[in-house]
Amino acid sequence: GIIEPAYWSSGPTLLAKDGVIKDWKDIAGKPVCGKQGNYYNKQVETEYDATIISFTGNTEAKQALRDGKCIAWLYDDAPIMADLASGEWEGYEMAVPVLYDNPWAAAVPLPEVDKAWGVFMSGMAYRWQASGKLVELEKKWKVKPSDWVAEQHEKAQWDTSYLQGGN
Repeated sequence: GIIEPAYWSSGPTLLAKDGVIKDWKDIAGKPVCGKQGNYYNKQVETEYDATIISFTGNTEAKQALRDGKCIAWLYDDAPIMADLASGEWEGYEMAVPVLYDNPWAAAVPLPEVDKAWGVFMSGMAYRWQASGKLVELEKKWKVKPSDWVAEQHEKAQWDTSYLQGGN
C-alpha cells in the first residue's frame, strides 16, 4: 500500500529555448510537442489554447523541438531536469512552473501499511520533509527547487513559540 506523507512531487512543465517562453499563456495558439497519451495534454490544450502535437516517443518529440516544429516540449519536470543536467540541452530551459503537482509516495507490502514497516517509512518521509533533507538534496544534486517540497517543509515545522515561556 501507499504510505503518507508523499516525499516528492512532479508534474508537467515546458522545455523551450532560453527566453522564448516566460509564462504558460505564451503557448496560446502555438504548436507544443507532447508525448502521446499523457493525461495533461488535453488539459493544457484546453486551458492554454495550445496545439499539442503528440509523438509516440520522447526522442521524436524532443527532436521536433530541436527542429523548430514546436515552441516547447510538454512533459514531466523530473525527466526535463535530467535532460538539462545532461549538458545536451545547452540554450534550453525549464521555462515555466510545474502544473498539476502529482505527489510521489513510497509503497510497502499491503499487510505492512499500518505495521512496523509502514509506520517506519511514513516516519522517514515525514522526517525528510521536516528536517529539510529533501531541500538539501535538491541543492546537492542541482535539481531545480520544487515549490511543493518547500511547501511541505514549511508545513512540517512545529510552532515552538509556546515553549519560550513568560510574557
